[in-house]
Amino acid sequence: MNPEASDYADSGQPNNFGTPPPLHGYAGFWKRYAAALIDLVIIGVLWLGIGLFVGIVCDGAANPVPIVFIGTAISVIIAWLYFALFESSPNQATPGKMAVGIKVTDMDGNRISFGKASGRHFGKILSVLTVLVGYIMAAFTQKKQGLHDIVSGCLVVNKSKRSGCVVAIIICATLAVPALGILNAALFPEISNATLQANMTAMGMRAKDIYVAISAANTEREPLGLPPVWPKTGEQTEAGDDLAQMTFKNSTDYFNALYDAEQCKIQGWNEQGYSHSVTYGFDLSKCAGAGVPRVPEGGRLTAENNAWIIAANIREEMEDIIPILVSRNVDPASLIPRDGDLRKQFLRPSKEFKTPFGDKGFVLVRKGGAIYKGSWRYASLDIIYPSANREGNQAIRDAFQKVEYLAP
Repeated sequence: MNPEASDYADSGQPNNFGTPPPLHGYAGFWKRYAAALIDLVIIGVLWLGIGLFVGIVCDGAANPVPIVFIGTAISVIIAWLYFALFESSPNQATPGKMAVGIKVTDMDGNRISFGKASGRHFGKILSVLTVLVGYIMAAFTQKKQGLHDIVSGCLVVNKSKRSGCVVAIIICATLAVPALGILNAALFPEISNATLQANMTAMGMRAKDIYVAISAANTEREPLGLPPVWPKTGEQTEAGDDLAQMTFKNSTDYFNALYDAEQCKIQGWNEQGYSHSVTYGFDLSKCAGAGVPRVPEGGRLTAENNAWIIAANIREEMEDIIPILVSRNVDPASLIPRDGDLRKQFLRPSKEFKTPFGDKGFVLVRKGGAIYKGSWRYASLDIIYPSANREGNQAIRDAFQKVEYLAP
């Protein structure tokens, strides 16, 4: 007889499979719950380390999405190896199970293999998909099996006559709230921050695409003696269909004109998704993302679908640090420097638009093409306009005598 199955040999009546039940009984629900809490804390600490690493790497990465994906994959692998290696080890138990005196066996009381332990671990997906009913089953089934135990052919049994119930109750009472607190206060914010950084980077690249498309159009127009197509405000002084002859009161109308939406409806959409008549490389999808919905196919851009504030009346001689495109969750008026120390002047969140990013941060693209991902904690105008001296650069203020910011 397998010595590891000796706990079953003289235990009384056989079970439904013709094998006697374990000598010390099946592990109860609360002991299993206490063990799970301990394991959750241990794995949570490991995940926290991964989350911190991903957050640090993503902060300087041009495209953090693959890094976030790799970090998530590593977290999944760590959880799998943690349970599979411990439960197939000579102890047949994770640190949590060892603490409350229980172990995992096959249906005959034998130590399980790494493959079987892996099957039991991934079987927990079924227990989760049943809204945790698969776990709660351990309180009511004859052999105290959860759904993942049943599908993998495993049992969780007591190691000795010592019940460990007191230990389980103490652990449940002392670790339940802290365990949830650790995940909520440490791990989840790191994941949230990594997601925010990925969204900010993606939106920054979309704004840069808009900037590059407009700049390229201006470069093509210059040899032809045509004025640039940056938006203008004020009264329209001459009629015409050329974008440079138009004036605008909001960025939505400007982007529709830039995309030549009305002409596209008449002539048919270009297969690349943009009109040849104004600029290459721009389409209305560049205005969406991070909670700002896309324009329905064939539709016209509205304020709801437009994530960007754009600077109007830009001139070539202006400094490159001036923000050209800014996420709409910034109050446009707060971008204009006032008299006095720029260190005491700050960007303000928009009262009208919460997306993208809400109160977490903002994105802007400067006249020189640089992308800036900002936090509201570091939103003073001496950071937004870094070449201005501490008293405020008069050239910056002079430039803003004509610059206006067009909100959606």
